[in-house]
Amino acid sequence: MDPPRFNGTNHPHMWIKQIRSFCYLKQIKNEKDILEFSIGMVDVPIKNPEKIKKLDDLVEALKSHISFTVFKNSSKRKLNLLKYVTERDGGNTAKFVAEFRSLCFDAEITDLEEQKKYLFHTVPNDFFRNTFINRKMDKINSLDDLIKMFEDIVQEESQLIRNGSCVAIKHVKSGKYLSSTTKYHQTGSGKQIVFAGQMLPDSNALWFVKASHDPVSYNDMFSLQHKVTETLIGRESLTDSYFHEYIDGDFADHIEVYCSTPSRTLQFYYHWMAQRINYTKYDSSYVRSGDVINIRNVKDNTYLHSHEYQITIYNETFQEVISQDKKPEESDEWCIELIENY
Repeated sequence: MDPPRFNGTNHPHMWIKQIRSFCYLKQIKNEKDILEFSIGMVDVPIKNPEKIKKLDDLVEALKSHISFTVFKNSSKRKLNLLKYVTERDGGNTAKFVAEFRSLCFDAEITDLEEQKKYLFHTVPNDFFRNTFINRKMDKINSLDDLIKMFEDIVQEESQLIRNGSCVAIKHVKSGKYLSSTTKYHQTGSGKQIVFAGQMLPDSNALWFVKASHDPVSYNDMFSLQHKVTETLIGRESLTDSYFHEYIDGDFADHIEVYCSTPSRTLQFYYHWMAQRINYTKYDSSYVRSGDVINIRNVKDNTYLHSHEYQITIYNETFQEVISQDKKPEESDEWCIELIENY
């Protein structure tokens, strides 16, 4: 380990800590000896060296030199350029926070309001900015509090459902996951079945969210594309005579749900919207992992529904998923769970 020299490219306080560590490693413990050694490791001119009687005096002498002014201003410029990148986009939050703290220290920015402004200007999008602005600041009394608030926003953003998110959707009442597979209705549409499957999300229960907005809000239409078969969840038309207004189970007044590739004329039967039933700890207009929702078809306000009755497809039974046009009830409640954001 070589002793660090001071050339104006780091903060005098941090440099003294490094010098102390080196001296202790070499068994140099006397303060006078450490001071003399430190002065010998300084590469910038020191004014009135005869007045330096202790390490604190040396620090102040180094901070009065023009090199420290350049160092501080450089640190402020780096703060202005610093941008937060989420882990989803290849960033590292822990590394970002460490760099932000270090630059604030190097620039000697200790005023909390000034720290807030610098941190605010690092955030990458409107979600971060709007959430940051709407946070209550009365409990932010230190840089640690500010960083904790920032981490809360980061965690909140990571749970947003986005265009392209891979999700699983659990039927709350039965605990089974919305699923599909390469089996087809034997009556009705004859299309790929949709059912409430296992109690854990297997490959049949994974869906891609296809939306025109990112992240997805409670006002946005979206489609659900089955990850394995790449088909979309749709439902029977209530008016088109080509379709049958019944299902394979015991509820003849309900509408069949299936997976298929929609034609242009029927694409709205494959468009859905989420209606929030309860809130996670975050309260906003965006759909988040853990939200309990109704899934409403935008064409005619029918709701994705499952119940205890089963359908039989080629001698195999499945818990039926249908679409119903009455007021939402307990069997229409689903919990959306984020599996992966792409």
